[in-house]
This record gives sequence, structure tokens and C-alpha cells, in this order.
Amino acid sequence: MQPGYPPPQGYQGHPQGYPGYPGYPPPKKSNTGLIVTLCLVGVLLLGGLGVGAYFLIDSNSSSSRSAPISAPSSAAGPPDRFTKVPGCTDVESRVSGLPEKMSDETKDLGTSDPDVTMNGHSCLWDSGESPIRVELSIHLSTSLPGKSGAGAAAASRYYDTMAGQGTPGGSADVPGADKATRTSFNTDECSVHVLIGNAYIGATYYADADASISTSTCESDVLKVATAAAESL
Repeated sequence: MQPGYPPPQGYQGHPQGYPGYPGYPPPKKSNTGLIVTLCLVGVLLLGGLGVGAYFLIDSNSSSSRSAPISAPSSAAGPPDRFTKVPGCTDVESRVSGLPEKMSDETKDLGTSDPDVTMNGHSCLWDSGESPIRVELSIHLSTSLPGKSGAGAAAASRYYDTMAGQGTPGGSADVPGADKATRTSFNTDECSVHVLIGNAYIGATYYADADASISTSTCESDVLKVATAAAESL
């Protein structure tokens, strides 16, 4: 038997590590799986948050779409006090001493106000033989549906316009009126303007120049006509 070769000096067999690979430490454990797992979890979380946000926004959006939108409300005011214009016969039955009636007209007055309709009645008492003539106008402003208070507001504006004409004569005492005032254009004529609710009343008394009717009589007589018209409403 041939003698064997002695191992190289310092050789002590395989060192610790994998067999056959002397001197190399064992490889480190790979983190690839952990990284992939964390990425997947992150993707799932972001996806979940996105879906949740979508449904939340969509829910809020649907709620706002389904919620009723309130229409702008108009300024509400008192309802119309009157709905019917009295006729001339209703008025003259309450006043004595009027001349014979000449005209009795119902009128659709028309208006540019989009919130009301206006209609009225005009009366004229003038026999042609009497030294006096009496005119009466009753205008009714009726609020359109959903426009409560518009009638009274329109009547008030009309009153201000009519009462602003002529020479002011001070206030007039008409029971139940919101406003009442006297005006005149000359010594032979006197008028009373009345605002009551959604109605305007204008009464004018004319006297012939040679009738010798005093201003106080003129004012007293026209006030009776205006008061009778107000009571007829």
C-alpha cells in the first residue's frame, strides 16, 4: 500500500458553512417576499380608501341632488282686504242730495305691475241742470297667487300718485281708512283721496262758478261721497 499524502498544513476539514464551500458564510435570508406583501397591502389600503371616498362623495352628491331647492320667497304682506268693487248704486244709496246719475262703468284698468291685477268702477252724477257734478273712482288692486301683500302695496303707490296732484288740503276723516287727504285745483272743485287696504277711492266735487257754494260745503259733500264708497267696499 502506497503511503497517503498527508493533508496540507493547517487543513482541519471543512469549516463551518455549507459542505464543499469552505470559507463562505451562509447566505442571508431574502426580504423580497416581505416587500411584495407590504406593497400588496399598501395597494389594497389605497384602493379601499379610494372606493370609500368615491361612495362618500357620491352619497353627498346624491343628497344634494335630491334635496328640494326652495324658491326665492317674495316679501309676504297682508292678504287683500277686498275682492269686489262696489257699484255706483251701492254708493248713492248711502248719500242724499246727489244729482241724477249719468254714467256707471266697470273698468279693467290694466297695470305694468306683474304682481297684481287692477279693476275699478267709475261713477258720474251730473244731471246737466244741477249746479254741482260729482265724480267717483274706485280702484281695486288684487294680488296674484303667491304675491300676498302686493295688492295693498300697489294701491298705496296709486294713492300717493293721485294725492300728490293739486293743492294739498290736509287730512280727511274717513272711518276705516289707512290714509285720507284732501286736494283741490281751484275754488270750485275739491277732492278726497282714500287708501283703505288694497283699494283706492277718489271723489271729486265740482260746482258751477255762479253756484255760490262755499269751500266748506264742497269739502263736506265730497267727504260724504268718499265715506259712502269706503263703507260700500
